[in-house]
Amino acid sequence: MGKEVSMDIQIFDNGGKTPDRYCLIIDNRDVYTMGTDPRSHQSPVYLCHAVDLDREEAGKLIYFEDLPTSIKKTIELNATIWAGKVSGLNRRNHLRLHGKASVICRHFSKPITFTGRMLNFSKSGMYFESGAFIKEGTPIYFRLTDCTAFVPEPKLCEGLRSVSLAEVKWAREVQNKNTTCFGIGVKYF
Repeated sequence: MGKEVSMDIQIFDNGGKTPDRYCLIIDNRDVYTMGTDPRSHQSPVYLCHAVDLDREEAGKLIYFEDLPTSIKKTIELNATIWAGKVSGLNRRNHLRLHGKASVICRHFSKPITFTGRMLNFSKSGMYFESGAFIKEGTPIYFRLTDCTAFVPEPKLCEGLRSVSLAEVKWAREVQNKNTTCFGIGVKYF
């Protein structure tokens, strides 16, 4: 059995303006297109590098769960190709959006405060990096400051919480330039 891989997949729907209706941006790097015709979406086609994509032409940003079942299956089958032949797609229930904000956190039951930097968020949680390790399962209280987010549609911003309680779901050591810090994923209560 293969290792599970986390990929950031943004999905756009151009509403049928072209035969390749869906545009998928994988890890903000490569762009693939696929159509709704069962013969055409057997294999998504590489289009370009993400920096070369005209996002207006790509269409409206949509959620994975809003796709037709056949398109979801095709994306899941191709995840191994996009991940460099490592199997498994880390399926998320909510779209992950990129943004930056300073985070001030506090253990919910202890007088320990630490800081970090939020890098992305969704309706159900967020990811941030901090110099402090926080154990999985720890309840925290956090507050965001000086936030900037790329949000293509205002309704997608509903997952961005400026103050909330959350549970640490995982924490991993990450190399960030010349320093070591911890990447922390939290789920909102």
